[in-house]
Amino acid sequence: MKTGVSPPVGGNSAYFNNSTSTYLTVGAAADYNWFSAMNESWTFDGWLYVSNVTGTKALLTKGTNNSTMAAPLIFLSGSTLQCNVYKSSTYGSGGSATKSGVTATTWQHVMVTYDNATRELKVAVGGAFGSAGAVDASSNFSTVNGQLLTVGRFSDAYLPMDGYMAQ
Repeated sequence: MKTGVSPPVGGNSAYFNNSTSTYLTVGAAADYNWFSAMNESWTFDGWLYVSNVTGTKALLTKGTNNSTMAAPLIFLSGSTLQCNVYKSSTYGSGGSATKSGVTATTWQHVMVTYDNATRELKVAVGGAFGSAGAVDASSNFSTVNGQLLTVGRFSDAYLPMDGYMAQ
């Protein structure tokens, strides 16, 4: 954690300095196969503090920034939090949801939810949800073997995060 910037809860955060060499990986094990999880409901939530709201910053991804991605990709595009569900280069986009309102140099609660019963993907910033996005049938999803679950950039060193993330 960088001195002087503490998250509103928990006291710990990960600092990403807009460098492609500053990131976290979780692994490529089957436990992190997000498309198995598309048959279940799930939520990712935490706190975000960005240095600026310019450009695009990858927050949580599995795959690379090309046709080898096959997972929900959570990123910040300007001041808009976005989750795009990619199915592979063969099937393309499987759905997306966005919510604007991320501001620089302040902690904000962010959340991405997926409801398997309704196949709705939602994104929230500061407790306010954007419009729900429909996700295609999971039978079209393919898993990219060997891709890492990466926090703070794409696994191919693209779109680094600039700021802090906390759970």
